[in-house]
Amino acid sequence: MIGRGLFRFTLLSGAAVVGFLPSAAWAQVEGGRDAELASGEATQIIVTAQRREENLQDVPITITSISQEKLKDANIIELQDIVKVSPGTRFDSRYSYFTPGIRGISTTQYLPGNPSNVAVYLDGFTSPALASSNFQLMNIENVQVLKGPQGTLFGRNTTGGAILVNTAKPSFDSKVTLEAGYGSYNAHRIEGYATTGLSENLAVDAAVRYAGGDGWITNVFTGDDEAGKFKNFNLRLGLYFEPSDDFSLLMRYERGHRNDPTGSLMNVYLLDGQPSCVFCATPGAITTTKRGEVALDELLDFFHDTEVFQLTAELDVGSATITSYTQYKTDDAEQLYSLDLTNIGAVALQGIEENEIFTQEILVNSNPGPRFQWTLGAYYFYWDSQWPYVGRAPGAGSPAPYPQFLESGIVSESLAGFADATYQVTDNLFLTGGLRYTHDALKNAYSNFFAVGPAYPPTLTTDRITPRAVVRYEFDSGSSLYASVSRGYKAAIYNISSTTTPGVPIAPEDIWAYEIGYKHAGQDLSFNVSSYYYDYSDQQLQKSVIINNTPQAVITNAASAEIYGIEADVSLRLGNHFSLNAGANWNHARYKEFQDALDLSNNLIDASGLRLSRAPDFTATVGAGYTTDLGGGELKLSGNLFYTSRFYFDLTQDVPQDSYATLDLRAEWTDPSETYTIALSGKNVTDTHYYNQAAPNALGIGAIWGAPAQVEASIRVMF
Repeated sequence: MIGRGLFRFTLLSGAAVVGFLPSAAWAQVEGGRDAELASGEATQIIVTAQRREENLQDVPITITSISQEKLKDANIIELQDIVKVSPGTRFDSRYSYFTPGIRGISTTQYLPGNPSNVAVYLDGFTSPALASSNFQLMNIENVQVLKGPQGTLFGRNTTGGAILVNTAKPSFDSKVTLEAGYGSYNAHRIEGYATTGLSENLAVDAAVRYAGGDGWITNVFTGDDEAGKFKNFNLRLGLYFEPSDDFSLLMRYERGHRNDPTGSLMNVYLLDGQPSCVFCATPGAITTTKRGEVALDELLDFFHDTEVFQLTAELDVGSATITSYTQYKTDDAEQLYSLDLTNIGAVALQGIEENEIFTQEILVNSNPGPRFQWTLGAYYFYWDSQWPYVGRAPGAGSPAPYPQFLESGIVSESLAGFADATYQVTDNLFLTGGLRYTHDALKNAYSNFFAVGPAYPPTLTTDRITPRAVVRYEFDSGSSLYASVSRGYKAAIYNISSTTTPGVPIAPEDIWAYEIGYKHAGQDLSFNVSSYYYDYSDQQLQKSVIINNTPQAVITNAASAEIYGIEADVSLRLGNHFSLNAGANWNHARYKEFQDALDLSNNLIDASGLRLSRAPDFTATVGAGYTTDLGGGELKLSGNLFYTSRFYFDLTQDVPQDSYATLDLRAEWTDPSETYTIALSGKNVTDTHYYNQAAPNALGIGAIWGAPAQVEASIRVMF
């Protein structure tokens, strides 16, 4: 089985490398270098994919590196928008809980203590709660999307990859940036950033962002054309202390509040042209299937509050640098949503989630210089995930008191140690090897379905070793070829929201990944290409099993999968005025074995050979920018086109989203003093209709639409 996969991987690798080495003109994108090219030589883009600062072209990993400039040019405001510039990446959601996925690897289950398969890091710190996976981007230096399992350097729950978001630290040079924008559907935002030095070794900064609007959804039952009204607020404070050249402390505090009902405002998905809804035929029921319309008679909303304290300490001891990352975070959310999807108000639910997270990591990196570079680390993770209330939500069909159905919770702890090293065998040959040992424990689990009674699953411990090995050959300073093998895993879980199997452990998912790639950076042209093969086993999915002689739908280690594909990028600069970057990912993600899968009608089918959910075969992006002098200042025009082929929201290919493309455009003018910038931007300017998410349940399939065409005018002041 693995032999056949490796043979296929070898064929793909050969085709990719042979096809791309001689022909830069064909190369397509992964979004990597953002056309940041200087005259005479390529500008180095620094990434931290291997837990140290390195040139992107020297890192043997497929990486989409998105600069602050690229984020602005592509109208990226929230993290979920990076899918527009990172082929093979998706940011799906279950209502308002986001689950990023890379190359078809994502999480389909939403449970206490169950994180995503793609970890999101902000300034080196991760948060497992899905309500925090998507957030507003403030004062961002860059976003790095690491594709493929990162089990050695980043650990558990990185089977698909990791997303690294890096912000600017406080500066001793004073700087203030203020920006305001107003656009379609009364959307408005105000944001600012300020930093200054208080003394020769103490600097502070502050970033704040408020965004609100009426939303683009109308409740046709109540006549409310502001059903999607939202208000979001984020504040981040930083204090940087550098008493000497060898030692520094960075303290951060962040507070965020999100009130956005969009993920709760579902209408009815059209399945084969017909509304998929049990109550749609009920007398008096109003059914809506058009984008921007719902017909609901419940109080539906989403609230999310987070508070974070972080401390990063760095000490240079000469031959190495020691970095400590300490984080404490609370993460609370409340979701109110309808299952019947109509104005009948038959079944509306309210779920409350409370999370407490503590992480501590010690990282020791050798300083640059010798042929032997190494990284050592130790990591501790604590996550208390509680669902204190799941029950009926307020609504016309559900008068007070509102009965509670479920309460549950679990504590996840993890302890890991890891080492990774690269040895420069010759001037051109580099060998890398790494190993991580992780001990996981699930503790204090409880589940109480009030109709069934409480259950207290025992403590569950698991251990994993996740290695990686890489060989890289450098043809010159801007061109190299690499091959790698690595292992990743998603931690074990309990399905403590189950009425039948809350105490049955679900083993970790495992993945072995093989990748070969070529990277090239030139003066005006850069391109990268990689091919990969994944052997993905013990997927945590829903299937039917026999319990007490009765078929039951449960979450278990239901499937194994085979994933292989090719991904590439190109970045081109034509003179001093025009730049182009483009990217594509072809991804073949199929279940190798998935018996007794349940389709929408609860029929048992053999899903072996079907596509993984949320895994399009092909995605691509093309971005372009043009700058010219105008009125003594500079005019910049930019655009970004995103395309995805057909994919499925469910496990059995019953709920499709056909292929679609979206186009974003932006024009901005900066005055000669570079103090003022005015801009006009448009998202989805072709007004493409597409489902952003489909959520099947026992009463129907809820549809969450992608946003319609929107425009915004903004002004930015820097001093």
